[in-house]
Amino acid sequence: MSKISSYSDAGTPTFNDKVIGTEIAATPANATKNFTLAQLVVLFNGGATPTGATPAAGKGEIRVDNTNLYIYTGSAWKKVALSAL
Repeated sequence: MSKISSYSDAGTPTFNDKVIGTEIAATPANATKNFTLAQLVVLFNGGATPTGATPAAGKGEIRVDNTNLYIYTGSAWKKVALSAL
């Protein structure tokens, strides 16, 4: 069986660091695999931001632009306005 280790201080993450996740659209379905942080950024930003409340998407899908964060709830897109810190 594989072992997942944890460290008290992993340092500053880089885009080449890996995380474990499940790719639900993979073959075989729901395959667990390693993703790089760079791949997650592409996934996070993947696709255009929604222009209406109900274009097809997977539940939990996230999109972002310069002004809003969009999350698909399974039946509609919801958005949250972003502001500077």
